[in-house]
Amino acid sequence: MAKYEIMLMVSGQLNQNQAQSVNDELKAVFGKTEITEEYLGQKTLEYPIKKEVTAHYFNLFLTSDGKSVHEYKRLAGIRNDVLRTLILNTEKEFGYRASQNAKKVALSKQKQARYNDIMKQVQENGYFQIKGSKRNSKVEKAGAREVWILREKFGEDLPEQKIPVLRKVNLTRKPASNKQPENKQKVEKQA
Repeated sequence: MAKYEIMLMVSGQLNQNQAQSVNDELKAVFGKTEITEEYLGQKTLEYPIKKEVTAHYFNLFLTSDGKSVHEYKRLAGIRNDVLRTLILNTEKEFGYRASQNAKKVALSKQKQARYNDIMKQVQENGYFQIKGSKRNSKVEKAGAREVWILREKFGEDLPEQKIPVLRKVNLTRKPASNKQPENKQKVEKQA
């Protein structure tokens, strides 16, 4: 059993009572399922659908199995006075499924705990230390874009390099040197 939201568009050539009877006939597929229904009124369409320019809009909210929803879609497709149907399974949304997945919830809690630990170190010391690294890192808030930046300190003789916080850093790679290739120096000496 899943939660569904159904939008039904019935021909505007019918009056409201006839449009409601079409909706009731289609709802009969679900049997005794509890259905919350909204009549949104008769509205003008942005473009003609099946040579119609107005339609009655109905919104249905229900919990049902996939077979009855499939049958509803089939019956709505057969009827000439039904212009369009839109069926949404609201439980397939990313946020809902992620909140029901224990593995994703645990990962989210772990990331939040790590973030809280880093922010606690920053508030106390003004920097935080990456586990397994002897370097201290400073976090500063950028002025224009409000993006947190991680500032890695490579040593006294090397410049500091700004790297975004959420990006993985290859700490074994050293910054590129500013040496010119030897071929260019030889060409300049000959001239």
